[in-house]
Amino acid sequence: MRGNRLAGGADRGNTLEVGRLRTIVRYLPPYSPELNPIELAWSKLKTLLKVFKARTREELDCCISWAMGALSEADCRGWFKHCGYRHQAQ
Repeated sequence: MRGNRLAGGADRGNTLEVGRLRTIVRYLPPYSPELNPIELAWSKLKTLLKVFKARTREELDCCISWAMGALSEADCRGWFKHCGYRHQAQ
């Protein structure tokens, strides 16, 4: 990325400047389930499926459909908030 400048240090964070745009760069570990909302969704889905104890393919299909419907918008917002994401109103 020619013409781009990365400035800062550990004491004040890093900012990336591209033209007139400026953003804060956060370095994350290669993979961190604590920062990934989908992991929380899978956890709830698996918990709901364990409650049903489906023993056939048909029962499992039915349980998966019900469990996916049980994941609410409030759940999703909470998971994103828990992981540090900010909601931007449209």
